[in-house]
Amino acid sequence: MSQATETTGVLIIHNDSSLLAETLQSAKHLVDSLVVVDGAYDWVAPFCEMNGEDPEKSTDNLLEILDQSGLPYTYHTGTWQNETHKRQASLEFVKTDRVMLIDSDEIYNIDDDKLQTFWASGKVMASLQAPLFLHQDVVTWHSASNAYPLKPVFLNLAGQEIETVVASLWLLLPDSEKGEIVDRALIERVPLGIFYHLSMFRTDNNPYRRSRFYNLLSMRVGKRIGLDINKEFSSDAEFTELVRQSNRVAMNNMFNLHRLAAAFPQKKNNQDLVIFDFDIPAHGEIVAKAYQDMLADQRARTEALRGTPFEMFIGRGAFLDMTGPAADGVSRLDVELGEERSKAKILWHVDFGTHRTEIPSEDGTLPPAEAREGCKRLLVEITLFHPTQNTASMTLNWT
Repeated sequence: MSQATETTGVLIIHNDSSLLAETLQSAKHLVDSLVVVDGAYDWVAPFCEMNGEDPEKSTDNLLEILDQSGLPYTYHTGTWQNETHKRQASLEFVKTDRVMLIDSDEIYNIDDDKLQTFWASGKVMASLQAPLFLHQDVVTWHSASNAYPLKPVFLNLAGQEIETVVASLWLLLPDSEKGEIVDRALIERVPLGIFYHLSMFRTDNNPYRRSRFYNLLSMRVGKRIGLDINKEFSSDAEFTELVRQSNRVAMNNMFNLHRLAAAFPQKKNNQDLVIFDFDIPAHGEIVAKAYQDMLADQRARTEALRGTPFEMFIGRGAFLDMTGPAADGVSRLDVELGEERSKAKILWHVDFGTHRTEIPSEDGTLPPAEAREGCKRLLVEITLFHPTQNTASMTLNWT
């Protein structure tokens, strides 16, 4: 097979391998080799170092998973200025025109005929439908366009400037870091298939790292620290220094306990939640297993917090998955406050998949059984308040 018809899978990653084996299994028939680019962005690197992580390469089982995939790969490490820089570098390592962009939390289901038609079309970019799974059978849906979200996955780099192609991708960047994009006539409008986006099903420490990344990214884009230090900044160096001055314990607890908030079913920005039917049963089994693994991981995280004091920023909710304890017959969550004059607001989120109900509680009593009948998950949001302090502590128990 010549380089003109070979396809390189490009994976950019850093300590995010909990679903990678399943991802590569679904993609291996679509690519001939992999280019793997590891390492954090420059502005994230200091926060990795603060937590004892190597910013230049993953310290999880990434290489073991790559070896077991059976795909030949090249491996590149370092820190990268931002997502644009890392994407550009990854494509510069590629020696073929045809590229598949692989993320570590996606399971691919491609229409081979449409893919071959795209490769022959001379177009530069093609997308897949990208439903985000919140449960094993509940996904996001854009009601305005009557479609799932789309994400660019396949690239034909022949005769193209890499900078222009990268600027056309789905990048999480401030506007100042975006560039000129590909001519729209060269972008295939019909999706070539679908991938199951399992970002919410990460396990191990990956949910913490993703929460850390997105919280820090939001601050960086907004040019304001909003933790115990509430200041604007104008450079990444100033940003890093302000975060260093923040309460690191409370900050890490926020990252650990905030990620669940994104998993709540909610309608926003013309986005609905719908039931998803798999046309390939084996794919449904993969997603179901990932979902069950995530639930088990969340239960272990909740149990690990029991009876242990921990510090949180005032006014920011801590989210715990209480599905497991509720199934065990727990009827009450006890919140012991660590400081005088502290107060706690407790809000239960009863998650039915495509919708949720919110039930406040004065004393931590779980919602009654009839209010939870048929729910998929039960989560609790605890927000601490104090008249003079920026942080406060609490200890959780349940009976």
